[in-house]
Amino acid sequence: MRRIRPPRPDEASHLGAVTRRATRASLPTAYVRHIARRATFPAGVEVDLDIRGWCWAVLPDDRDVPVGYAAVEPARGVLAALYVDPAYQGQGYGLRLLRWAERTLRARGHRRLRADAELPALSFYLRHGWRALTVTTLDLEARGRLPVVRLVKTFP
Repeated sequence: MRRIRPPRPDEASHLGAVTRRATRASLPTAYVRHIARRATFPAGVEVDLDIRGWCWAVLPDDRDVPVGYAAVEPARGVLAALYVDPAYQGQGYGLRLLRWAERTLRARGHRRLRADAELPALSFYLRHGWRALTVTTLDLEARGRLPVVRLVKTFP
């Protein structure tokens, strides 16, 4: 496992593929059957690395290929995205990206962080000190309506 680094512009489609694989692996089978075409990233969708004000990080494997990424919105104290390829889940990649996001937001003065997580990721966040507030639905253009858990983490 290499060091966390910023993504390169040519990695946007690869990060879209990581998102697609992670989402397909985590969604309940009934949900995938019901809205599979709308609920997952279609092939060819890229992650938009140019969203104004966001900070991005990737965690590459030993060949320098990103297997996970995170994005934060420092102005709002929000963890905007965190995805790890299913083949690499359970190996510490997600935790390293989560800690990067927390450090980045805390360095910007935030003591109360927010995130929206897909339901299968809830236990991951709870294990690492996040607290669930409510279940809501996000209307994502490429993925349709997606149920998520709104989370917070507070630091002293």
